[in-house]
Amino acid sequence: MLVALVAATGCGSSRGTTTTGGAGLDRVAIERQSSPVYESLHPTFDVFPNGDGTYSFIFSAGASGTSDAPTMRLLRGIVEVSFTVHDGSGAMIDSLGTTDIPTSGIAGADGAASLTATGRVAWRPRSALTPPMQVVMRASGAEGVIVRIAELPMTSRGEIAPSSAERLALTLTSEERAGRLDFVLEVERVGPGAPDEYMPSGEQFRIEIFGDAGERVWSSSAGQMFTQALGPVLPARVGERVSYRASFDGRNDVTHESLAPGRYSIVATIPAKPSPYVLREELTWAGR
Repeated sequence: MLVALVAATGCGSSRGTTTTGGAGLDRVAIERQSSPVYESLHPTFDVFPNGDGTYSFIFSAGASGTSDAPTMRLLRGIVEVSFTVHDGSGAMIDSLGTTDIPTSGIAGADGAASLTATGRVAWRPRSALTPPMQVVMRASGAEGVIVRIAELPMTSRGEIAPSSAERLALTLTSEERAGRLDFVLEVERVGPGAPDEYMPSGEQFRIEIFGDAGERVWSSSAGQMFTQALGPVLPARVGERVSYRASFDGRNDVTHESLAPGRYSIVATIPAKPSPYVLREELTWAGR
């Protein structure tokens, strides 16, 4: 019996494009305020529409080394990220910020670590927008500030630019063979990845089967060990594809008995951070 499960899903939205901006703000003069010492953290600033009438403003920076390394101290010293929105004349029309700048990463046995700090806010325009408009980001720390400018993604009519709700398209197919269910998860990159997304471990994918009550009865990752190292979300380039395979032996992971015939839910996940990509489908299992 052939069971085909096909859908496309994703997380996030289309990545904003940083441009040279409108005439209202002098990009060179403003970004010259940045403290050169912070450039070693390779700071990035991204603006993208969420598809619900809001924009996401995201600051990200990274460092590696031991806890007392200069770049690690710089990263930990960032205490606030603020964002100001400006109209075409350069006048500020709104401002917001955050002191919630979590770090994530992996520490090695030798005491070295690789960390990423991210500050994120969601902005909802209070009134109609008139392009061009820009956003100024300032990340403040013990050694000064990091300043960046990005153009607000908008249509020519002043509307929030449509978002590409999908970054990855997931397609799951399965075929039952002699009491086993073989899964193939195809993943295609259909949009640029978010600037702060990453894989937190060597686990590239996960396929799970759930019963009617929501209990998990099988996982492709059960009993497996994965390397604890950060990595990119694959495929990385738009248009590229990767495929993953897993085989379900027909046994319940909890009871270790044959899975009873019936209807189940299948969840395929690319466990990216900060937001995973998830595909959900239904399965009719005939038993072994």
